[in-house]
Amino acid sequence: MEQIGKEVIKSEWGFLKDSIIGSAVYLEGLPDVRPGDVVGLMIYDEGIIFSISSFLKKTRYFGIKKSELEAVEFESWESLKEKERSVIGRAIVGGILFGPLGAIIGGISGVKNKKIMPDYALVFASKSGDKVIFNVKAKNVDKISKTLRKNLSLFLV
Repeated sequence: MEQIGKEVIKSEWGFLKDSIIGSAVYLEGLPDVRPGDVVGLMIYDEGIIFSISSFLKKTRYFGIKKSELEAVEFESWESLKEKERSVIGRAIVGGILFGPLGAIIGGISGVKNKKIMPDYALVFASKSGDKVIFNVKAKNVDKISKTLRKNLSLFLV
């Protein structure tokens, strides 16, 4: 997938129908783009444009036409992630704030694992076999899904 200039978007992609800014992070599939860059998804009459924003660089645009789009899907990275709490860190903070008893209580509070929401991969697959993948936090999946269903319902898996 090639980078697209703003003038090409205006002349060849039709009208902007909808956009989702800052709810996804780039992972892979585009040339010369670093994982972690913030992505805007802009839906035009003719397809979808990915605007990639990164620190100290101009915003870059990549696109996939509806005629080239095979599917759009969300995939869960894991059914549920668990994040370990720091027993030592909690004991130190408890000890500083409340003395020896605070250290014991702080240490005990770090024994359980904290469950966190999973992230999802948002995958755009082209008919040529190329895939562009973005990371989406669980809290943003519903908003993005509704927007894509409204505008790209034929392609959403």
